[in-house]
Amino acid sequence: MPAKIPITDNHMHIDPRARGLEAVKDFMNSGGTHIILVTKPSWSLGLMVKKPEDYLKVFDETVEIASKIREMGVGAFPVLGVHPAEISKLTEYMELPEATEIMKKGLEIASGYVEKGLAVGIKSGRPHYPVTAEVWAASNEIMEYAFSLGKEQDCAVQLHTESVEEPELQDIAERARKVGIKMYRVVKHYSPLW
Repeated sequence: MPAKIPITDNHMHIDPRARGLEAVKDFMNSGGTHIILVTKPSWSLGLMVKKPEDYLKVFDETVEIASKIREMGVGAFPVLGVHPAEISKLTEYMELPEATEIMKKGLEIASGYVEKGLAVGIKSGRPHYPVTAEVWAASNEIMEYAFSLGKEQDCAVQLHTESVEEPELQDIAERARKVGIKMYRVVKHYSPLW
């Protein structure tokens, strides 16, 4: 019997190099009706990002997969952005200021997909592992920039961050308030608090 209310996964990745759409069939067989389809990190596609436009391949693949999911009868809503761990990958072969700018420009590109109606939100966050104070500061700058883009598009910004307790949660909320994005547009995709 079909669900009377939508059964949604708010953060799913579908990897065509792994189980691909077979995972969607399992989701459907378990009663799932809608997927928030989030971009995978660029390196999972074998990409070495050197310029913001390199993210287009990641975003286009996600939008294409969402279309295939909808053809299967499941609602699919892309959330596009730059994984916060990209900063560690990029700084393996470029300086931190360049990596920061590439990530911010990548978020601008993702925002353009939202503006065109191809995505419903932007993905951002900050590293969920120890980093230097400089990388942490740059990551917060990038996340705040994602908030400003989300405010501009009036869309959700889904966050991939460290596991948060009250102080971290308040820090993220304060950064979002400072930018002026509506708080209900800030989505923490996982938190041990709830």
